Amino acid sequence: MTKSIQSDIYDYVIFFDSIPADGVTYLKQLVIQSDADFEVQSVQSAPIVTFLRPSITDTIDGIHYPGLTVDIENTGNGQRWSKTPMQVPNLFGTGKNVFSLAVSYIMERNASFNISVVNNSAVNLDRLYFVFSGRKLL
Repeated sequence: MTKSIQSDIYDYVIFFDSIPADGVTYLKQLVIQSDADFEVQSVQSAPIVTFLRPSITDTIDGIHYPGLTVDIENTGNGQRWSKTPMQVPNLFGTGKNVFSLAVSYIMERNASFNISVVNNSAVNLDRLYFVFSGRKLL
């Protein structure tokens, strides 16, 4: 008899408020809820610069800024998603399209991830979102 895995579609959203172009590392933490493991199937990012255009045009057009890097580390086992910080669109795609992972990634329940962003571009960001989409494995 085959046992089926129950799952719920779910998103984890990480929000950075104001990332100046100052080369400083900004850190947020993603903690997976205790009720289920999470299978990441796609990721997306959205940098928003409202003082250049008073709309979300940059996000819709998928504009990204060279020098904006991200590093993701599992704080429990020290495992990183990449050996070195990566340009945001190389890991998350552009804000225009969702970036589907070739192989899904399982984040264990209660796991904690540090998400570090450094902005070495010439543009101050008003907001920056990262979205991890997938399903909770119940």
